[in-house]
Amino acid sequence: MGLTSFLENPRRRKLYLRIALLLTILGGITYAGLYGLPIDGWHGAPDGGDRQFEGNRGRAKLTEQVGNLEDALRRQALDAAREGGGEGRKAIAVPDVKLEQDDPPPAPPPSLSNQQGQGKKSSDQFVGIPPSKVEVQPDPSLPSPNVEELACSFDPTTRDLKKYPITLCDEPYLRHDKDQPKGTNCPVPYQWTSRCEEADLRIFEVLHGGIQSVVPKAERKCAHQKYGYLSMESAAYYGQVMNAKDYVDVVSTYRLDSDVPMTYWGGFMDIQRFSPVPLHKRRTDAIAATFVSNCGALNDRNKWMEGVSQVVPTHHYGTCFHNQAIPERIKSKTKDHPWDLKYAVLEEYLFNLCFENSDSPYYVTEKLYQAYVAGVVPVYLGPSNWQLHVPNLTSLIMASDFDSPEQLGHYLKYLSENSKEYERYLEWKKYPMVRPAWKEIERIAAKDVHCRFAMHVAGKPYKWRNKDFGAPETMDGDVGISVVEWKKKWAEERERLDKEAAKEGGKDATGDER
Repeated sequence: MGLTSFLENPRRRKLYLRIALLLTILGGITYAGLYGLPIDGWHGAPDGGDRQFEGNRGRAKLTEQVGNLEDALRRQALDAAREGGGEGRKAIAVPDVKLEQDDPPPAPPPSLSNQQGQGKKSSDQFVGIPPSKVEVQPDPSLPSPNVEELACSFDPTTRDLKKYPITLCDEPYLRHDKDQPKGTNCPVPYQWTSRCEEADLRIFEVLHGGIQSVVPKAERKCAHQKYGYLSMESAAYYGQVMNAKDYVDVVSTYRLDSDVPMTYWGGFMDIQRFSPVPLHKRRTDAIAATFVSNCGALNDRNKWMEGVSQVVPTHHYGTCFHNQAIPERIKSKTKDHPWDLKYAVLEEYLFNLCFENSDSPYYVTEKLYQAYVAGVVPVYLGPSNWQLHVPNLTSLIMASDFDSPEQLGHYLKYLSENSKEYERYLEWKKYPMVRPAWKEIERIAAKDVHCRFAMHVAGKPYKWRNKDFGAPETMDGDVGISVVEWKKKWAEERERLDKEAAKEGGKDATGDER
């Protein structure tokens, strides 16, 4: 008997539908038992200890219910067979229905890690992110090595730097940065990586052999990677300081006009430290001291040192003209840093002959600032634009203001015998340092060089703002600086500069946009 003829009888058709309904109910109960859904009032145990017991009881109940349904179904099938006529006890013919084979289920979507490992290259040459019309932001939750690998494949000027910071690679010039893998107190988040090939910025510190012999060998493997150059050495000795921009994208040197200027003051020296040793307790066997060990200077440093020493007693602690050893009493007190040792030695003198080894523009080193910290008057020989690097124009004695070393020596002798005249060179330490040129040095030093490297790469350069004006400075030989008059004149001068700037382009005297 075929299915069509079987269903022509209303009673058989009704029976067929009931069987289908019962099979549906049976399937639902079976699913509920397998997946822990409520069965006949069972809702699961409240804790893991009783759950196994309750589960066994639920499965037993399910088995009983399935058995009852099977018995009922069997009885109804036999009754239908009896009513079929003919042989009387002939069994129900199984409907001859051909089932189509189901298509295999689709493969599950690959995980994120598989996509990163097998994805095709996108337009920005980044292997790991599927091609998309919109640049995909990197996932900051990925492990650190993966984050570094993805770094320079995304434009640092447009990506979310809070989630995905700038990466720098270098043997840091300031060694303590090794202990600070991530930049702090920087408006642009950055972190160090040892994987230079994937860094946003790869910094080169090259002295011997020339920058051109090193940088071209480093192949850029990321579209957005930049090269940086860092050096604090004089261009008079290392000409690559001047032509580094021919080989790299970002240059950081002592020159204020470089992309990322780095001054020797650095913001970490207390140059306003005032006369730690009273004048009457300073040494009398010599009034000046030097710490010079490069005897092959490219300027007239040796001539000035020798000439001054012939007029006034001078102690030379370096290898050049060496005539004095550091006292043991000072060595025993200063064990932390060599600079502390130098401060302790210098503070017992009136003058420090801090002569640079060259007169290269902008090359003002720690020699000058160490004299300030020690509380002595620096006698300085250096670049012609030294004014850009000092807190006060009356804070030092320029050797170039004198016709000869001997003339300079006689002036130092005069000051040593007239304390009032000598103290004029220390008077500036009593008042705020507000020279615009010095405030600009302070502004630059407020952010460390690596932070400013990161800012430059992120499209937010933090450069020196070149200004050719200075704060008015009045000096009275008898009473020192007249503070009230000085502040009044500076306020008037600032107002005048602001008015002039307003006519020219809407900037105030500090160079900031209004």
